[in-house]
Amino acid sequence: MRAGLGLSDSDRAASPSGMFDLSKLLAPRSVALVGASPREGSIGQTVLRILLSAGYEGKIFPINPKYNEIGTLKCYGALDEIEDPVDLVAIAVASHNVQPVFDSIYRTGAGSALLFDRIDDQDGDLQRLRSQAIERSLPILGGNCMGYHNFEARTSITFSASRPRQLGSIAAIAHSGSVFTQFGASDPRFRFNLLASTGQEIAGSVGDYMNYALDLPSTKALILFLESVRDPEAFRNALEKARALRIPVIVSRVGRTNESAALAASHTGAIAGSNAGYEAVFEHYGVLEVDTPDDLLTSGLLLAQCDQFRPGSLAAVTDSGGLRELLIDMAAQLKVPFAKLAQPTTSTLQRILPAGLPAVNPLDAAGPNNEAYVTVFRRALEVFVREPDAAICMFEFDATDFLSFYPELSQIAKDIRNISPIPFFVLNSLSGALNEKVAEDLTDAGVVVINGMRSALVAVRNFVRYRDYVLKEKQSRREDAVQICKITDLVAKWRSRLTSSPVLSEFESLELLDDFGIPTVRSELASNAGDAASAGDRLGYPVVLKTAEKGIHHKTDVGGVKLGISCRADLEQSYDDLKNRLGPNVILQPMSKGRVELAFGMIRDSTFGPLVMLSAGGENIEILNDRTFALPTVDHADVVRMIDRLAIRPKFDAHRGKPGIDVGAVAEIFWRFCTLCRELGDLLDEVDINPIIVDASDCRAVDALVFSNTRNRSSHE
Repeated sequence: MRAGLGLSDSDRAASPSGMFDLSKLLAPRSVALVGASPREGSIGQTVLRILLSAGYEGKIFPINPKYNEIGTLKCYGALDEIEDPVDLVAIAVASHNVQPVFDSIYRTGAGSALLFDRIDDQDGDLQRLRSQAIERSLPILGGNCMGYHNFEARTSITFSASRPRQLGSIAAIAHSGSVFTQFGASDPRFRFNLLASTGQEIAGSVGDYMNYALDLPSTKALILFLESVRDPEAFRNALEKARALRIPVIVSRVGRTNESAALAASHTGAIAGSNAGYEAVFEHYGVLEVDTPDDLLTSGLLLAQCDQFRPGSLAAVTDSGGLRELLIDMAAQLKVPFAKLAQPTTSTLQRILPAGLPAVNPLDAAGPNNEAYVTVFRRALEVFVREPDAAICMFEFDATDFLSFYPELSQIAKDIRNISPIPFFVLNSLSGALNEKVAEDLTDAGVVVINGMRSALVAVRNFVRYRDYVLKEKQSRREDAVQICKITDLVAKWRSRLTSSPVLSEFESLELLDDFGIPTVRSELASNAGDAASAGDRLGYPVVLKTAEKGIHHKTDVGGVKLGISCRADLEQSYDDLKNRLGPNVILQPMSKGRVELAFGMIRDSTFGPLVMLSAGGENIEILNDRTFALPTVDHADVVRMIDRLAIRPKFDAHRGKPGIDVGAVAEIFWRFCTLCRELGDLLDEVDINPIIVDASDCRAVDALVFSNTRNRSSHE
């Protein structure tokens, strides 16, 4: 149980799960190895050797008709010859020979399977295996995988050995076999409880493996190298479980460009999905995304040791003035803030530090080379970990397995770790530092050691982001402001309209928004010159005239928008032009001006379903690419954070005598839009509201277009 969270092992078991129970696959009591061999260097020999060296205590049944025994183990000619129950069948033969193996698995009732070789789907082999396994609820790890190390169960089914390491609290799941191998060969300071390579995921997706890892009491951080999400529901269930357990999830994801997405599809046979979908899901569940496997490891290493969160920033003590300055520069680039020292902290440091060392954060504590040198570090760190604005403390010093000027600093780090009320770690600024023994010694004492200043700062940034996610206070939704959204008749009205209409007109779309409490500009329809002129008189000049002909969705592209019409005569002339070129049906609105233009939108992601979008509006939606996505289930506080992430956010602030824009009020309008998408999302394919005109006292939609999911794209785009 993680300290202070009140969550027991039963809480884990009660959390949502995926489709497959992986206990027989990942913690089998008996293993049959098809293709086992005594031949040195063969896959069958390597898998058997690694399993035995892992200390596996269950039954092992080698299968190879060529041998009567392998080593001290009886060897069987086929799976059917084994009388004992078999939890896992590991298949170390070429994939073109596997169908008879699976037939025997189904006959004998074995509990799970693992396939190393890749299954090609040219003749439907992959889909056939998947369908058979799903029908029988048989989990299959692979194909095209490296297997796994379950360090907690002392079970390794793989042909890629791990370096000897102590049991840890990081669970790692990778689609890439190379990443799996690199993690297994990594520095022993990275201590895993589970390391799995899932490959093609024939039967059992990454969500199922996440669910299993989260059920392990030792798991304190979950790191993923993702190429795709084949089962979005299982994936989101696992993320929800991690959120409930307060277990951080860190992801490095490929397929963020079209080129890598295409290669990922050819590698694992799955579509990578859109960036927008992952962005929205990760934000909703507090998932931390990183760029590299190095950052996966270091962020997982740090966050696995962090179960105490409080407001504040980074406090750092270094043994080098030059590296302290580099730390400041890199922290600024990575947007990692430093704690602001309180006056009592500064006063205490001034009494501790030798002359010439300023009492600042980050602190260079390297004074004169005398008997008091190491004492200064100890006393300064004791002060820093108790600084009220410090949420995490870093101790940077140079200690390698070959040279350490002051070995006492390692002992100081251990002592500070024992008294620190906040997370504490040691940094060696050189990523390639040879300090495995030093790191192992400190790790044994509970001190995290990170090599590389950039990796350390990325890990701290992820710590802060996860801390903010954990500590954020959910603002209560103002039910009275959106009561209209709960009127059954209203929802039924629009469900009926959307079911029968593939595309709502602009006027209908604005009507929909208005019904859901989203302010819109006043609009009037006209189909002849007289009605248009009368509408212009009622609205008051200047007005905007737009075509309302069916099938024209991008009015500006066809010259279908006339702005700033200042009188009736100009309106008549503009109407004649639109009627002659595009048709008689038009919509009129008063001209609207504001300080900021926004756009709201909804798209249907191929992997994760409906997503809402908030972005810069007008033409900036395409020019600036300034947008953020979320799931429609966001709350009011989440929306405020979405606005804060926009590049145009400074335009909301008071400037040169102009009052500021109420961010909370704008967030309320967007949250009402999210409510619309929640209520009607199963019937919506796409919503485009652009622009939304915002100033200090108003926020109104000017143009909107709604596509239902009944539309035929080929006839409407």
